[in-house]
Amino acid sequence: NGNTSYTLTVPAPPTTPLAPYTITDDSTGGDCQYIGTWDSGTKTCTLTSGFSSTGHGIIIDGHDITLDGSSNKIYGDSGSNDFGVDVRNSDNFTIKNLHIKEFGIGIRAGNSNGGTITSINLIDNSLDGLYAEYVTALKFTDGQVSSNGRNGMTFNGGSGSGCSGSGAFLVQSIWVASNTGNGIEAFNHSGICFDNITANVNGYGFYILGSQSDIFTSNTAIQNINTGFHFGSGAAPVTFTDNTASGN
Repeated sequence: NGNTSYTLTVPAPPTTPLAPYTITDDSTGGDCQYIGTWDSGTKTCTLTSGFSSTGHGIIIDGHDITLDGSSNKIYGDSGSNDFGVDVRNSDNFTIKNLHIKEFGIGIRAGNSNGGTITSINLIDNSLDGLYAEYVTALKFTDGQVSSNGRNGMTFNGGSGSGCSGSGAFLVQSIWVASNTGNGIEAFNHSGICFDNITANVNGYGFYILGSQSDIFTSNTAIQNINTGFHFGSGAAPVTFTDNTASGN
């Protein structure tokens, strides 16, 4: 009858790759295109949704990059070798407005200068909320670090100067609670400024080794299993004012 039949194959839409997502300084922000929007002018990746991962969550690969979580949540599966955000070897990074849960380490930083972490929740990670190794002038402000399986925060090495300015290593206005190990542990370091931190119901509230140049102002340590403020291996803060410890 003159009719012709044929089959039209429609290709399936591309699938979004699974985590980890690597953010880089290029036209799309690397894998930022799959999880958020990229502003190449400010080098900012803004998440548009949360996600779960069976490995690492996000890797920041480059300098001067900002990750804005936009109050989204990322989840791991508690693998001890997995990092929620891996920002090692990146200078002047910013991580903000993000909830990170159930990785091995919530944020892993190392060998960097001038990073900023702010408005972050690091909860229920199997090891540490934050592990920072040999970082200079890091600033971590305004967050909650709780219920992690080892320490809330660990600072291994690193240095700073004072509580303000570009050279300051500042840890400020953070609730650190119910971590199995210590609230904050620091060693091999110098010149960290701890200000307005509440460290409750940890092993030790603050466990500081070696440094004689740290600054402690307006911190509170309550109901920790051991000492609220522990200074060992010759550690002695250069300034210790308006701090409170009770019920430890």
